[in-house]
Amino acid sequence: MTRTSKPVASIAAVIAFFAGPVAMLYCGRPGRAAIIFVAYWLVGLAGVACALYLPSDVIGVIALYALTIGWHFSIVVYSALLANRQPRTQTKPYQRVVWLIAACIAWVGCKYAGARVIRATTVEAFVMPTDSMSKTILIGDYLLGEKVTYHFRSVRRGDVVIFESLESAQTSIVKRVIALPGETIEVRDNVVHINGQPLAEPYAHFAGNPPNRQRLVDFGPVTVPDGEVFMMGDNRWRSHDSRTYGAVPIAAIRAKASTIYWSAVYDAQPAPRSQERSLRIRWDRIGRRLR
Repeated sequence: MTRTSKPVASIAAVIAFFAGPVAMLYCGRPGRAAIIFVAYWLVGLAGVACALYLPSDVIGVIALYALTIGWHFSIVVYSALLANRQPRTQTKPYQRVVWLIAACIAWVGCKYAGARVIRATTVEAFVMPTDSMSKTILIGDYLLGEKVTYHFRSVRRGDVVIFESLESAQTSIVKRVIALPGETIEVRDNVVHINGQPLAEPYAHFAGNPPNRQRLVDFGPVTVPDGEVFMMGDNRWRSHDSRTYGAVPIAAIRAKASTIYWSAVYDAQPAPRSQERSLRIRWDRIGRRLR
């Protein structure tokens, strides 16, 4: 006996919310499932490229979020409308529950594998836990680190980079590249000198009380070994950097810090009549490019 079925709009919408291409299979449209599968990845990669490389501000970031969410929900609505228009037809093998469940599992596996590949080769998210890079990066700033630039050029002085800690392999650190391989660096009275010449540093910041460790004020001279770079935090008196643990191998650099995609901090004191501190979003920092 031939089995027939008609897609249900609500079920199609639910499937589309979690797995857009699978909703097309449920509606009996495998060709459109393939198109939406490819489109999901293209839209995702385009969003990452826009976030990393296009000039932006908080309005641009919000617009990017809105477009991404809008794209997702448009697939949900389209799936429901398509299911409504479909007549009752013979059930295809791929429309059976067991195959739809298998397709959903495959979709989740593809998304997970794709996210791992993107994280390893293109972009990764980081959070700033200390004030060693203020005022460039503040505590509570969430960063995108892009991994494409250094496939095409070498590390440059002034780059803000994320690298593996020399003291803990599981820890990522954000600092600025100050001296390159073969250069001699010296700090005299808080002024950095490269090969005997003072370095202009508009980003350098000195917050709090002068440090007890004299090496933060006066350091060197030392010559940076080949294959390594000298790192310093922008907040010079609050930074644990190459002045303490030495130059960092270029191979340890994981990404170039690109964009602040979110910024929020809890207020120091609880709100009146409350035991909880309120979360304060710093809208002016969202979308800021790091230089």
